[in-house]
Amino acid sequence: MVFAVLEVADFAIIAVIVAALAGWVAYFRPKDLDRLARVEEKLELLLKQSGQPPRQDGPAPVDRRTVARVEAKVDLLLRHAGLEYAPPPKPAWQVLADEPDGRVAAVKAYHELQGGSMSEAKAAVEAYIETRRDHA
Repeated sequence: MVFAVLEVADFAIIAVIVAALAGWVAYFRPKDLDRLARVEEKLELLLKQSGQPPRQDGPAPVDRRTVARVEAKVDLLLRHAGLEYAPPPKPAWQVLADEPDGRVAAVKAYHELQGGSMSEAKAAVEAYIETRRDHA
């Protein structure tokens, strides 16, 4: 078993990294949230494999270099553990919203998936499209 070579201190370090990343979301600009979500998913996968519960600490400010450094470390840990990260697929309404003529279909798909009113669905899809434009 690969995790047999890790010591308790190694698991504690992984838990601290996960706790720090969980708190950093509040300090990121919206275009960095996708990247941070991928890093957090990778860390959660590692913690799940190790059997360690995630810690909940307060948020801490972070910059791009810190995220890049932590992301490189997480990638190294995943390679060492023999795990491969595959990001989850987008919901159907986001795939439709990314298409040039898919706004109406995306609103309908969002409404069917999430429920609520059509105006809420329209607002959510428009907010998603606007964020995607800001990231481009």
